[in-house]
Amino acid sequence: ILRSNQKSDLSSLTWTRKRKSWKNIKMTVISPSDWLAQRARSSTLFGNSKVEVIPHGLDLNAYSPIEKRLAKQRLGFPLDRQVVLFGAVNAINDKRKGFHLLLTAINKLVNSPWGEKLILVVFGSSKPEGPIDLRMKTQYLGRLSSTESLRLAYSAADVMVVASIQEAFGQTASEAMACGT
Repeated sequence: ILRSNQKSDLSSLTWTRKRKSWKNIKMTVISPSDWLAQRARSSTLFGNSKVEVIPHGLDLNAYSPIEKRLAKQRLGFPLDRQVVLFGAVNAINDKRKGFHLLLTAINKLVNSPWGEKLILVVFGSSKPEGPIDLRMKTQYLGRLSSTESLRLAYSAADVMVVASIQEAFGQTASEAMACGT
């Protein structure tokens, strides 16, 4: 809630304009989550509006498992390693994607008996120009532009890491789970 009494404050002016414009409109606010719906209900702008929750959907016909061995073969992943999948655009530079948390976990894994049994597969980003030495076999898939290529990557993975510290909706987590990961 903004608490500004300054008439020249842009946020206050914008709030006042919205309040006047929406005052006589019968509005229904749609939210993808209960938390956001509650925030809308407690809002001074939307508090008197009807608020409905419609969760994000996922086409389970498009996202379904492919046999793991076949998926690994089609992507050229080693069959004798467990695939750790991580997907994010601009993951290294965008703190919200949690790449720093993934690095901490990888450092622990490489020093464990699992170190030689894993391969990290990254999608959404191409191999960096100055690659980070993760001390773990790493493969970059780049941007996956089709549902089928995502489905293949999710199905080939043994685990999907979603390390985000801020996320509007964990779409990749839902897609991976739908593909059996």
